[in-house]
Amino acid sequence: METGQRNEKDELRARFTVWLKTLLRRAKIDYIRLERRYPKTVTLELTEKETVIPPPESVTPNSFDFENDKLRAAFVRLSLSKRSILEMLFVRGLEANEAAREMGCTIQHVYNLRSKALKELRAEMSKEEGNDDE
Repeated sequence: METGQRNEKDELRARFTVWLKTLLRRAKIDYIRLERRYPKTVTLELTEKETVIPPPESVTPNSFDFENDKLRAAFVRLSLSKRSILEMLFVRGLEANEAAREMGCTIQHVYNLRSKALKELRAEMSKEEGNDDE
């Protein structure tokens, strides 16, 4: 009987340990997800000293060698943030996490901005192609 009780206690202790490890692991994953979703903010005083978004003069239509004038015209119509994200990803060859760090935003925001910028470029290019046919 004594060994039966000991085995039962060992089994309960093992179950509790596994349960506790699972609980801690899930809590850690939830914390990491929350940190990624809501990154720490920077005070306004710090942003005045160092800019989060690259200055406008760093991304200009003339800073690239465009093979196609239509592409140049479509690129100029993009907003500054969309131009800068395309420049970081495709010209400078940065990874999404590096671009996010440089812009001070989340990686998902970089992906969303890239997607929107490419959609706008495609739309502008197809619109201009349609105008040439008329």
